[in-house]
Amino acid sequence: MRVIDLCYRIFGLLKGAGLIMSGVALTLMTLSISADVISRNVMGSSIPGVYEVVMFYLMPMSVLPVLFYAFSQGVSPRIPMVFDRLPDSAQKPVYLFVILTELTLMVVVATYSLEYAVDGTRALHAFPSAGEMYPKYYVYYLVPFAFAGMAIELALIGLKNLFQSGLWITYTKDQATMLKELQV
Repeated sequence: MRVIDLCYRIFGLLKGAGLIMSGVALTLMTLSISADVISRNVMGSSIPGVYEVVMFYLMPMSVLPVLFYAFSQGVSPRIPMVFDRLPDSAQKPVYLFVILTELTLMVVVATYSLEYAVDGTRALHAFPSAGEMYPKYYVYYLVPFAFAGMAIELALIGLKNLFQSGLWITYTKDQATMLKELQV
């Protein structure tokens, strides 16, 4: 179990980096849009290319890197009306099945989105902005990064459920803790 805990702590560094990246992108997006609005209202013209840069770079960068951080905080959809009413002996096997199913889906999405990113890189996908062409295939790699991160999170939660007693909804919170938080 110590090895899994160590892996989760190392993975936490990656989640923290994604959180910082998203925060920086969100800040840049806010500043860019604000500067464009001020420019449009004060000078009568927009800053060339701001809309495209925000749309193709900053929006994906503000959402995708933080996706598996949010996922690790327990915001993934659950069906408590059904799941929590199962007998205690059935909850863990059913939850492990759900985790395995989600893990499989995340791996499939990560794999196919990585293939798309590689194809986009080979084809040099780009977008026009302010009279120039800018590559957009760099951002394509954020999608497999996000889904691979969710797959790793699910794998670690599944391993914790296999090797620890209790039912762990997230890596750090068991079912009893989650239920207490929902009731407050």
